[in-house]
Parts: sequence; C-alpha cells; structure tokens
Amino acid sequence: MENLIGELFPGWHSLKVNPTALVFIMAVTPGFIIVFVRSQLVSGRILPYPAGFLLYLTVSTIYWAVLFLITDVLIANHLWWEGPTLGTLRWLVFLVIIPVIVGAVTGAVSNRTLLYKTLKKIRLNPIHPTPSAWDWTFSDLNEQYILVRLNNGSMFGGFLGADSFISSDPDERDLYIEEIFELDEENNWVTNGHGVYLTGRDISSIEFLPS
Repeated sequence: MENLIGELFPGWHSLKVNPTALVFIMAVTPGFIIVFVRSQLVSGRILPYPAGFLLYLTVSTIYWAVLFLITDVLIANHLWWEGPTLGTLRWLVFLVIIPVIVGAVTGAVSNRTLLYKTLKKIRLNPIHPTPSAWDWTFSDLNEQYILVRLNNGSMFGGFLGADSFISSDPDERDLYIEEIFELDEENNWVTNGHGVYLTGRDISSIEFLPS
C-alpha cells in the first residue's frame, strides 16, 4: 500500500500524519464512500460491523487495484498530472470524488438491472440485484391505484401518490397509502378522504390496477 501511495501521491512522507493511520484511511475510505453512495440508490441497507468493514476493505482493494492500473498506463504515456497544486488535489479526487462517482454509477446500473438483463440475454443465470419482490415492485412505481386485501379478509382501494411511502427496510415491510377508498355493494370506489398505515404483517395481497 505504501508503494501505491508513493506512486499516486509523491511527497506524502512530508505530511504530518501517522503512516499507519494514512494507510488505514486509504484502505477504508473509498470503499465506505462507494458502498454508502450506492446504497442510496438501491434497496437494502449498509452491512453492520464487522461484515461492513470487510466489505469496505474489499471494495477499496478493488478500487485501488483498478486505479493503479489506469495510472500506470497514464504515467507510461506521460499523461499523468504533476505539480504541487495538482498533487494536493489528488487526495480529494482519489479519496472522495472518484469513489462518489463510482458509487453513483454502480448504484444507477444496479437499479436499472442493466447488467442482469445483459447476462440473461447471453443465457447466464445471475442473482437478481434486487433482494425481494417487494423492492422490485415498488422501486420504480409511478402514481398508482391499488386494491389491498388484508389478512382478516377485508379489502379496500387505495391511491399511491407523491404523499405515500413504501418502506425499503428488509426487516419491516410497511407502507403508507395517502388515500383510501371503500368499496360499496356495486364495487364503486368511495373515498374516505384520509390515508392509512399498514404493516407487512397486515397485508395478504396488493393488486395493481391499470391507470
């Protein structure tokens, strides 16, 4: 790691920072930023310690390995940026800016399942990046009328709009429906003028109605 630091950040020994602390920061920070930014765009949660820490180390290792290969090519072709000002800027670029971009891009790609669909087309059978049908259904849902059936057998209509909320917590599947409708004897929808909160344990099924 110290050789990599010297390659990317010439003169780093002059910094008033403990070398061990610097190596630790470089080994964890990019991975944490990438995972955190990606988690804002896909369903699921950040893993707790120690699994999360190992994930950060793994992602950081891959990040620095790829970055080293790229910078090695740039240096060999005399395209590497030099100078004291640029050298200082590298810390911000390599530790923060690029990891943010990587996290955002990987999150956007995963959210759109582009890689999954591509692998399926070439007859591979990858694990879907969306962890559950709940997440897949609600991840890209526009304003929608729904028909909810509860475990007690009752049924009512609802409208999921901008003021509704669907949980992405894997341990607590709940939702808030901003407007609900009672069904009369002729199955006409009569609004109650208010919303309702439901836990996943209450719900038997949700039917999505065409607009």
